[in-house]
Amino acid sequence: KAAMEAFMDKMIADGKRTPDPVCAKSLRGYWDAWKQGADELTANLAGAEAFFSEFAKGSNIPVDSPCAAATRAYYKNIPNPPSGPNKAAMEAFMDKMIADGKRTPDPVCAASTRGFWDAYYKGETELSANRLAGEAFFKEYVKGSTIPADSPCA
Repeated sequence: KAAMEAFMDKMIADGKRTPDPVCAKSLRGYWDAWKQGADELTANLAGAEAFFSEFAKGSNIPVDSPCAAATRAYYKNIPNPPSGPNKAAMEAFMDKMIADGKRTPDPVCAASTRGFWDAYYKGETELSANRLAGEAFFKEYVKGSTIPADSPCA
């Protein structure tokens, strides 16, 4: 509820609209899951997955993105929060990701994020999900992918 309220407040606050392809994909992921009968957590995860998939392409995220506001609100009100270090890492990741709105495609960070999400979906522990994210990061890097200087994973 807090995430949707933050999203709507930001979306209609001043009447201005900035193109936001990452947020648009995220919203579509959320609504598609919700329309198919997903519970709140599953719909939020579907939105987050769509967000990161679009982000991985290098799409821009406006600093005042409604999805950034919704993500922060969701994270502050998450029913089963992660450990303090993981929560701090996620907040730092989000802050860096939207700092200037411009992104360079980042396959290493995208692989790491995907590794974490895949583990999370499978019900892995937080420690295991972190390990799998780290392994995915290094596997992608060893393949020759580069890490942009502005990567939120760096």
